[in-house]
Amino acid sequence: MTNGTGLLGNPSSTSSAIIVPKPCSNTEYYIFAIDFINGQNGVTYSLVNMDDNGDCFVSASETGRVVATMKNISLPGPTGERICAVKKGNDLDYWVIATETNTNNFYIYEVTELGVNQMPIQTTGSNLSHGGYMKASPDGTKIGLTDFSSQSVFLYDFASGLIGAQILVGTTPILPYGLEFSPNSQKMYYSDIANSNGTGTGRIYEVDICPTVGTPFQIGTIPNQGGRYACGALQLTPENPQRILIAKDGESSLAAISNPDIGCIPPASGGTGNPTNFNPNAIALTNTCYLGLPTFVSGQIERCKPLDMFNYRQAVPDLFSNIIKTEIITDGFTGLDKEYDDIDDDGDVDILFTINNTLHYFENTGGYCNPPNYSNPSISLSIDNCYSFRLYDWDGILGKDLIIHGTPNGTDGVFLYLNNGTGVFPSIPTMILDGTSGTGDFAFEPQQLIEVGDLNHDGLPDILISGQGAIYGTHYFENPTVSTFNAIMIPDNSGSYHCPELYDADCQNGVDILLSDPLFGSPNSGGARMYFHENSGIPSVNQLPNINTTGLTNQFGFNDIPQSTNIDLSCDWVITRIVDFYNDNCPIAISYNPCRSEIFFYYQQNCVCSNQNFFVSTENSNEEEAFIRVFPNPSNDFINVTVESDITIQSFSIFSVEGRLIRTEEYKNQAISVNRLNSGVCFLNIQTSKGSISKKIIIK
Repeated sequence: MTNGTGLLGNPSSTSSAIIVPKPCSNTEYYIFAIDFINGQNGVTYSLVNMDDNGDCFVSASETGRVVATMKNISLPGPTGERICAVKKGNDLDYWVIATETNTNNFYIYEVTELGVNQMPIQTTGSNLSHGGYMKASPDGTKIGLTDFSSQSVFLYDFASGLIGAQILVGTTPILPYGLEFSPNSQKMYYSDIANSNGTGTGRIYEVDICPTVGTPFQIGTIPNQGGRYACGALQLTPENPQRILIAKDGESSLAAISNPDIGCIPPASGGTGNPTNFNPNAIALTNTCYLGLPTFVSGQIERCKPLDMFNYRQAVPDLFSNIIKTEIITDGFTGLDKEYDDIDDDGDVDILFTINNTLHYFENTGGYCNPPNYSNPSISLSIDNCYSFRLYDWDGILGKDLIIHGTPNGTDGVFLYLNNGTGVFPSIPTMILDGTSGTGDFAFEPQQLIEVGDLNHDGLPDILISGQGAIYGTHYFENPTVSTFNAIMIPDNSGSYHCPELYDADCQNGVDILLSDPLFGSPNSGGARMYFHENSGIPSVNQLPNINTTGLTNQFGFNDIPQSTNIDLSCDWVITRIVDFYNDNCPIAISYNPCRSEIFFYYQQNCVCSNQNFFVSTENSNEEEAFIRVFPNPSNDFINVTVESDITIQSFSIFSVEGRLIRTEEYKNQAISVNRLNSGVCFLNIQTSKGSISKKIIIK
């Protein structure tokens, strides 16, 4: 990495560094470093930009650089060797927490889109020595740490950047060190690393912390096999399913705790876990392990805003031109499916569709952080007889793979084309479900639609096939490479066809099923119906996944449309895909109605990092966007608003990123004062004579 040497911190420090994403950036990261107990550098941070060529997208070949003007920036802070980080409640910004040795001081730093801010020093509980780990719980409500001098493990409530009272969890016989929370934040695990002279036995403990702190239970031991200490740090992995790894000082393997939400305490000892979840020799290493493991931000890093679709409108001209749309819908009812994803591994959203059932795509040449721009003519993939298709990283490497339902080589079925990492696919696919009549894995029909995703939380992709014939409803196939289990999951209701889409709509418990089943009422008197089938998050094997099969309607803004209102989305099929069309973590929903030969899209407003500016018309959902300009932005004084149309501005409201109303006023045709607002990101909602629009504003 360019300019990557000379970062501060120290190899002897318990948590020498932690990497925190810069909010609203896909390419920038802060590295917070903390010096060891006898050092003079305290807490510092540096900014890393992984985008080498300025296209806002980080490819595998880019190595990044440390920004020269943002390297080793000193923060007022301690040398307590502890540092941790967790996302704030707004699901955007971060808290970074450090301790000061021989005091009870906690230093809190806020990381926002605008930079790093130090909060007031907080004091609570007994004084802490240096060393030992500190972690935040994944849900952001607890801070746990180990302390050498008192041989104690402590827990603190944490909310809105405030540290609560100190709670003693337990003590250890020799030296507490590593610490970690379970993914559901209801358990805590920690280590006693034994003596520093190569003798003694390390101990691993588990304790319930919800709803109250229980009694610690020793779940395993790690004998000293030649290191200074027996064991060391604990760290929750990002894999699926998650484990907690345990360092073994001086050894060539790691211990691990599987199923940490369940734990290892057996029923006979008052728990609900399984002792075999602790494995003292889980992972073999090529080299020797020492005390530490890399420290990660606690909890989920990816931003997730629950879907909240505000309205819908025609896709032309906002998403693409009429020429592009006309070609996308060429196949009409014989080519229903559409896919919007990155097929050529350049980070932006391409469009897949069929012409005479041969798979084509429009390449997005706009680039990752620019508005999409689709080049005409389309590109043929030379894959014939395709009826449904999805892009999904099936093997977990080298970009999105192509899964198709069709007869590409004369045999019916579902086939896998593995991406070579540059958007090139093999000419001969791998069959993953055989659709041969009478002898195959399923009864194939061209009118079926497929969807791919991990529904049962085993880390492997599963397949849904929906139809209204040989398969009548939505059929679930557990990952066909490891399982033969399959069964009807959601029976058909004898209405319109099921069109499945997988997306974590509520930002909890993994992907849910959004089932477009557009017609409702009798006789088919309305359209746009969407069923939400919520995922419980409970893993399953060789059975239907734990998902609500009844489904709820009128969720997330996907509302029923009575026929008396319009028939825009009335049809036996309405293919709806949730798409991060602008690569801004503010997805839209694109709906194709073959009965109307039209494509519509639903959109969201007030997405924190989005620069989408769709005008919300109260008169006509297809109203052309009114040009509204807000400047200067950022500002620390006044903001001007101009409208270049026949629309009159009536009032405005300012909201925080959490959705809290800060201010609302009648518009007086003059600049809006923002000099009394706190620094940060807000939303300016402008109400006009024909509708409203929201703009993200930054207060300096």
